[in-house]
Parts: sequence; structure tokens; C-alpha cells
Amino acid sequence: MRGRLAASFAGIASSVRRFLARRKSSRARRRSGHRIEPYIDRLISDAIQFNETPSPTPGEKQRQAFIARRLAESGFSDLQDDGAGNLSLRFPATEASSKGILLFASVENEDYSPLDSLVRLSSERAIGRGMAGSSLGVAALLVLAEYLQASGTTFQRDLTLLFTCLKGAGVAGCALERFLDRRTEEWSAAFQLTGTSLGAVASDPMGTCRLAISVRTRDREVLAGGGADSAVSLLSGIAHQLGGIRWDAADNTFLNVARLEAGAGYGQFASEGRLELEIFARDTARLETSRDAVLATTRKIAEKTGASIRIDTAGVLPAGDAELRRPLVEALRRVHARLGIRSRQVSGPDPAALLNARGIPALSLGLTTGARGYLEEHVDLAPLEAGFQQVLLLLEAVA
Repeated sequence: MRGRLAASFAGIASSVRRFLARRKSSRARRRSGHRIEPYIDRLISDAIQFNETPSPTPGEKQRQAFIARRLAESGFSDLQDDGAGNLSLRFPATEASSKGILLFASVENEDYSPLDSLVRLSSERAIGRGMAGSSLGVAALLVLAEYLQASGTTFQRDLTLLFTCLKGAGVAGCALERFLDRRTEEWSAAFQLTGTSLGAVASDPMGTCRLAISVRTRDREVLAGGGADSAVSLLSGIAHQLGGIRWDAADNTFLNVARLEAGAGYGQFASEGRLELEIFARDTARLETSRDAVLATTRKIAEKTGASIRIDTAGVLPAGDAELRRPLVEALRRVHARLGIRSRQVSGPDPAALLNARGIPALSLGLTTGARGYLEEHVDLAPLEAGFQQVLLLLEAVA
């Protein structure tokens, strides 16, 4: 095991060195006065190593250990662990302030794969499952801490960097919600850092409810006639019937079939399967009504076939508060204009709405562009400098 780990890290280092050699001659100074170029190299390296760290694990201990080790290497000894899945680091203000600023990133990757999450670098992209999600956000917080310490940068408000987990949000209570429940600080603004969606501005995000429907039908031989419907047929029927529902007259509610998995392959009858759905709505009340309709419809279909069914709520995010977000949205658009980043309005769900529900102005910030597909997930490397600079300029504006 130790030999394989050493070989893996050696491969990472070799890939990063090759990429940096190609990149060195093409660097350009940004219009801002921030000297951030040296930190982008570290951000890429940290994101790759973090992405290849297993997840999910109990308490995300392996990923938390990576974060703690990296911060210790940078000279930080005051990392706080609340025992509820949260690690935080605080930078005091130049003078006492009543409210601070919160930056947070989620550490988990529920789609982690030992093979698919290994990262491949090209001159333009980093390719690997998870890179478009949490890995860049965590790496950006680590590099931001290093940057602030090395540059001696301080703000007029306290700054808290939080490494947390969003799994189970709105259901069992995710690590972020436990952190917010126990907080003693007050924040005037909060930002979630994530991988892609650089330039996206969610001024009025929709709420979402994610459901996982697991079914099991009676086993039978593939060539046996009659008998039970397969899990594929049953789940496809559920998806088709739900897709035909008119949720409301104004079309402010939507349903998306996110994933359908069933069967064990050729020669096997598909007796087990799983369907993942997400409901989007403009307000929380409509979201709850739509969720109840989905549950009732799904159970009715399953009862007719005699299949066993289990429905789990994987997560719930409330709709965002447009008025509460307005000052941050305006500040973000000014930063985008200064950096030449093309802003675009989006209305999809935003985990930062969890803070809006507690009266805290909050937005999510993408750090680069990229794509997440069935066969490949990648992030673009060139926009990372602008994405990181976006964070620094926003902190100047609000802190």
C-alpha cells in the first residue's frame, strides 16, 4: 500500500511539473494589483491530491486529515475541529467588528471512484471525477489561507474559513447546519467556493428536493415468460408518469430525472434498481407540495406491481432570498466587470441558500469553467487565476 501511495504522489508531482513547464511561458499579469500567480500552481496541486483522497468515509476523516496537514505545513496551529464534521480557521479583523465574513467549501465527493477520480492533466484541463465539485473549492480555501498569511493581508471584519460537509442538508442535518446551530459569531456575508460555474450569478435561486427511489421486484430467470416486471421497466414507468405531470399553471415547478441505475448486466434479470429525482420550485411551500405528490404517485405505481420500494430524501435546499442577496450580487457583478468575467444569470439551487434561511446574505462562487458528464468530468485551468482573484476582490469589497 505504501509503495502504491508513493507511486501515486510521484505521478501527481510529475504531471504538475509538466503542466507548469508548459504554463510558465504563457502567464500574464492580471489587471489587479494582487500577485497571485505563484498560488495558482499550489491550488492545482492541492486540488489534484484532495480529489484523489477517498470519500465518503466515516466523518470524512481522510479528507480532514489532508486539510489539517496542509494547513500545518503552512504554519497554522489554530485549526478548530468541532467534532461534528467541521474544520475552521479564523483571521481576526484589524479592529474589533460586530459581524464577520464566512467562506466555506464542502469536502465530500459522493461520486468518488478510486480509478475515475485519478486526475489527468493536459495543457488546458484537469480531468477526473470530482474536480468540478468540491476539490477546487477546498484547495482554494487552503491556498487563500497561505496567501493571507504570507502577504500579511487583513480585513476590517473577522474572516472565517470553513471546511464542512453538505450531505444530508435539510434532512438529517448536515455538518454545515450543525456548525450554524452552534455558532457564536454573526456574519454580514458568506460565500461558498465550488469548482465550476465561474461567472454564474444566482440572484434568486430555486429550492430543490432530491429523492432516491430504490425498488426490488421478484427474481426470475431471464428467459422465463411472464412474472414480475423488471426494475428497469418499473423505474422507467415511474419516471415517465412523473414527467407527464403539470405541476403548476405558471410552470414554476420542475422535475428532473437525474440518474437511473438497474440490473447487473447481460444474462441477468434486473430485479433491483435505483432512480434519483430532483424537484425544483420557486418557494419552499410549493416544493413540499410537489414532493408529497411524487411520493404518493411513486407508491401507487409500486403497489400495483407488488414490488418493494424505498424512498429516501437525499437533501433539501430552500429557495434563496433575492432581497438578502442583492448587495452581494451587485458586488459580484462589479468584480466580474473589473476582471473581464462574463456574468450570467442562473436560477438553479444554491447551497448558500441554507444561510439565507437564517438571515445571512450568502452566494456561491464558481472558480473556473468546465463540465460534468457521464463519461468525463473536467475543469479548465486557464480561468483559475481570475476565479481566485474574484474571491480576493470580493473580500476587499465586503470585508
